[in-house]
Amino acid sequence: MSGLVLRLIAMALASVTLAADRIHLQDVPNLPPGNGFIPGHYRVHPGPIFSPPTPDAAANASIYALLDNIRHTPRGATIRIVAYSFAIDPVADALIAADARGVHVQVIVDGRHSHAFPATQAVEDALGGDRTQRSFIILTDQSARGRVSHSHQKSWSFSRTGSSRHVVMVGSTNLSILGTTGQYSDMYSFVGRPDLWHAFSVIFRAQARDQPVLDPAVTDHLRGDTAYFFPGFSMTNDPIADIIAGLPA
Repeated sequence: MSGLVLRLIAMALASVTLAADRIHLQDVPNLPPGNGFIPGHYRVHPGPIFSPPTPDAAANASIYALLDNIRHTPRGATIRIVAYSFAIDPVADALIAADARGVHVQVIVDGRHSHAFPATQAVEDALGGDRTQRSFIILTDQSARGRVSHSHQKSWSFSRTGSSRHVVMVGSTNLSILGTTGQYSDMYSFVGRPDLWHAFSVIFRAQARDQPVLDPAVTDHLRGDTAYFFPGFSMTNDPIADIIAGLPA
């Protein structure tokens, strides 16, 4: 049974419990003002980030962790963002600043949903849409590697941030005002996982081409985890549904 999938299922169940019990986490600390690089010792802590809604999107625990990672990413490293919604200005500003200091900033968002958001337009103006360049944003049509629906993936990857390498954050947090101020969500941070970084990178390159592929359903057996990349699985052949069905009652 997939360790990665079980962890994400456990996070989802925990988030439901948090929502039901109205448990709120403490406020996150403030980052230094501005959007520039933050020097000094920094490392990413692996594990879950539970994010109840906050009055300000930037104070959401998942968004704070994302901004912290972006601002500790040095010149020459790579940040890859895959999102359904992209409407949070502080995230756009931090990514634009990272590109300006020489970070490779590569973003894929659902174009039909996010094209009109000012945050998306600002990143598009700064990075452009040429995937052959070191930085770019792609506004996908439908589900990037598939022919129907939208791209709902939420993953944030860093080749290096602070002293941590091969960081992949994946979960349910939308980069939207509603998703951070009105919804419960979570992300899971994998740290020091070149296998997972590579698996997400292969899919990312296919997504950036924004063309349907013959068989978009991908199963990657990794170091103790299994990653499933949609679309392509059917209602009768859904590995996540099978894993959930096999959980003890």
